[in-house]
Amino acid sequence: MLKVSILSLAIAGIALSNTTSHFSKPVIMSNKAIYVAENKKIATTIKTDVYKDIRYRIIKGVDKDHFSLDKKSGELSFIKLPNFEKPKDFNQDNKYEVTIMIKDKKGNKDKKNLIVTVLDVVELSD
Repeated sequence: MLKVSILSLAIAGIALSNTTSHFSKPVIMSNKAIYVAENKKIATTIKTDVYKDIRYRIIKGVDKDHFSLDKKSGELSFIKLPNFEKPKDFNQDNKYEVTIMIKDKKGNKDKKNLIVTVLDVVELSD
């Protein structure tokens, strides 16, 4: 985690009134759009600007029941392997919608809506 002194911020010309809230709230850094090949269990690992004392949760989304989320590592996985030819998402368009929330030990939170798109993979026949 980056440590910045108030003096160095003042020298750099950064307004001090805006720095407190920025450094006190954890932020989800992962992209909103996630792409994963069909038949892959792990969709992504949620990235944050803080690397310890963060808890991860799925809080909503029409497709939230298709995922599990490791509360400590932030690994987002499909409960059942996704199949491009047989989409199970709400719209049946292979775009799974889920909202993730992170929370630090002080209770500061951030949330982000994600769209996990399942991509077709050419399957070779025997």
